[in-house]
Amino acid sequence: MLQILMDKFLDVDQSIMRKDNFYSNLLESKKKFVNYVEKGHGWKEVNSCPICKSSEYIEEFSFQSVPIVKCQECHLRYTTLVPNDLSDVYESESLYASLLKTDNAADAYREYKKNRFARERVDIISEVCGPLENLSILDVGAGTGFFLEAAAEAKAKCTGLELSKEVCEFVESKYGVSMINSSLTELDEGEKFDVITMFDLIEHVYEPLELMKKAKKHLNENGIIFIYTPNFDSFNIKVLKENSNLVMPGIHLTYFNSESIKKLSLEIGMDCLYYQTAGMDVADVLSMYKCTGREVEARSMKDNLNVLQAMIDESGCACSIRAIFR
Repeated sequence: MLQILMDKFLDVDQSIMRKDNFYSNLLESKKKFVNYVEKGHGWKEVNSCPICKSSEYIEEFSFQSVPIVKCQECHLRYTTLVPNDLSDVYESESLYASLLKTDNAADAYREYKKNRFARERVDIISEVCGPLENLSILDVGAGTGFFLEAAAEAKAKCTGLELSKEVCEFVESKYGVSMINSSLTELDEGEKFDVITMFDLIEHVYEPLELMKKAKKHLNENGIIFIYTPNFDSFNIKVLKENSNLVMPGIHLTYFNSESIKKLSLEIGMDCLYYQTAGMDVADVLSMYKCTGREVEARSMKDNLNVLQAMIDESGCACSIRAIFR
């Protein structure tokens, strides 16, 4: 059984994705995001679950006095404090600036992500929809367009949606990816697609349910919505808790698991026909061990990194949910 898992396991180059200073930089960033909100427009309270609207919850933990709670009805986790103005965190940190880098290191990093992660996403869509040739794909929050470039190479008809006009112009001119400078809510109602993707997006918005409903309206008949989002029921969060790289108050506002994904599918009137988890849980915990001087645990974990991650992926306890709705 273990050999079967390893045969299908896709390795990740940790020297690229988890550099030695990853965890220490993460903790600093988490604190900065909270400070940006407190120095900006402040927080507003969330009194009910963004998915099922229940007001019954229990607290899981908090980071710098921002609670992450568990909905007692659908088991979604969410923060009971969110920024009054999301620009406090996104504009203060100049998050878009990293997308506009043109040096050799940035190009190499993007190319690695295209070859390792984007092609995997293309393969998952192919499992569900068959060959991508002539399928129309809308990637919401397309960033540098590395997924769309891979999908276009598979002969799909691709469009990216991005809020930053500067990023849209940069991606179109440098990579030849068709981009629209708009949010999904502002997109013309007549625009329809076979596939709508939202990779690591729904956890960033106030109302993920409304976002999914809006995406559904832009689907062609038999179309699919494909999302990635952090998995609260993951090895990563089990070990790291509030210090996890997934727990980002002010940035990540909701945290799904298999139960809340099922509830989401019911609320939007679509079937969840594909559900898997995968990620870099072991590498994330390893980064914490290195940062905190736990060298014995770090060596043991490093020696077994891929085997452990393959088992975590297979068990449904990895840090990233991949779900497809039709």
